[in-house]
Amino acid sequence: MDMAQENELVKMHETAVEIQSGHKFPLFAQAKMFYTDGNTYTGKMIAPNTIKIIWVPTQRQLQYMVANKFLDYIHDVKFDSTISMVNAFHKFCNDRNEDCFSIDRYWLEFVMEMKHQKKWSSDRQDWIKI
Repeated sequence: MDMAQENELVKMHETAVEIQSGHKFPLFAQAKMFYTDGNTYTGKMIAPNTIKIIWVPTQRQLQYMVANKFLDYIHDVKFDSTISMVNAFHKFCNDRNEDCFSIDRYWLEFVMEMKHQKKWSSDRQDWIKI
C-alpha cells in the first residue's frame, strides 16, 4: 500500500462516524500508530500540538459489527453463519471494479454498506448514502 492509499484508508476510518462514535478512546501519548487494550489507533495532526485520535478496527472487530446480518434460523433456533458472511464478503469483493490494495479497506467498505447503507466516494473523500 502506498502513502496515498494509506492516507485514504485513514480518511475512510476517520469519516466513518457510525463506527468512530461507538468507540471509547483511551488516553495515551502521541505517536503514528497506537496499540492498546487490543485496539489499534492512528493519530492525525489537526492543529499545532493537537492530534485527533482515529480508531482503526481490526478485521475481526469489523466482522463482529455485521455478524448479526448473517444468522441462519433452523426451526426457530438462531445459528451464527460465518460461511454466509464470508460468501457475502467474497461476492462484495468480486463485484468491485478495482484492484484490492487492502483487505482491511474492503472489510470497512463491506461493513459500511451492509450495516449503514453507505459507499465510499474517493472523489468526495466521504461516505455517501446509497
